[in-house]
Amino acid sequence: MKIEKNVSYEADGKTYRIYDVTAEDPIQTRVRNHYFTQHQSQTVGFVQEMHKKWLKFDHAKMPILGCLDMLATFLDESDPDVDEANLIHAYQTAEKILGCAPAESIVYGKASFQGNPDIDHIVLVNHGTTLPDEALYAIRFHSFYPYHSHNDYLQFQNERDIEMKSAIMMLNECDLYSKNDETPDIDALKPYYQSLIDKYVPGNVNWRVMRDRSWLATQH
Repeated sequence: MKIEKNVSYEADGKTYRIYDVTAEDPIQTRVRNHYFTQHQSQTVGFVQEMHKKWLKFDHAKMPILGCLDMLATFLDESDPDVDEANLIHAYQTAEKILGCAPAESIVYGKASFQGNPDIDHIVLVNHGTTLPDEALYAIRFHSFYPYHSHNDYLQFQNERDIEMKSAIMMLNECDLYSKNDETPDIDALKPYYQSLIDKYVPGNVNWRVMRDRSWLATQH
């Protein structure tokens, strides 16, 4: 039995977000174990305990790129579409996030844009960031597929949610459908990312989650 069978996520001949209850391959087994553990832990007491533990933001302090580099050894156990370090996919998503590709009608066409790092970088919230509300809203809810892709929990939706939903969908498209993109040259991209970080989230950031994944059980 496959989960989310009424919604199809397809791009470039590949289907994404397949959750198969009976599949025994290593990736599906890993993902299934993650979600069963997560859902079994979602009690009120557990959530309250995690809030007390992590929302003090006192577990680490480092700049954005320093934290991002730590993803070089981190695999997202909940993602059935990747089996490599999250650092790679973080840059793939950022590479894709600014929207439409240049039109062929532009003088000299798409080829003339080769090497243009026109990208955005989503950063964390708890630092007094100057990112617009749409970006922060998309960060908060982009993993909430039951709401934005399955139309569940609409009884809790308000006017602001309706207005902001398009921001979620834009981020999700860039996140989900960049997983087939070629591996980016991270060292070459870092200076541009640093310029964006200096603009929107400069300095050291107080982080809440480092090695303990238990907090993730409260996030979906």
